[in-house]
Amino acid sequence: MDGKLINLKRFMKKHTKLQKLIEIAVANGWRAPTNTGKYIEGLAKTLIHQGHENLIFSHDFAKAIWGEEDLDIWVGGHADNLPKQNQPGIICTDPGSAYWIGKKWQYHLQQAVISDDPLEYYWQNKPKDK
Repeated sequence: MDGKLINLKRFMKKHTKLQKLIEIAVANGWRAPTNTGKYIEGLAKTLIHQGHENLIFSHDFAKAIWGEEDLDIWVGGHADNLPKQNQPGIICTDPGSAYWIGKKWQYHLQQAVISDDPLEYYWQNKPKDK
């Protein structure tokens, strides 16, 4: 298959994912400069072409995708050297157990930032009912 065709398909797939994520964020109260369907489609295409990192690394965008509910999950591993703390982030509750405590959007944004493909992380971890 021609390399340009492969790149076009990859672009369209990313564009479609980003467009859907923008629609979810707008439905949850995120304020795009204009919330019309045509604008959102154009915004997604432009951002995929010119760079979408500022959007997907935005606290407001992450809050609109995942919400501000509290999240307390076991993240595994040995956390013997982590201090006990009462703030968002990984804490050690006992030797060998590490938990992440904070807001949903904080956890997912952190994971997106360190992932190999942040847009794909957003897509794979978007709320299931959206």
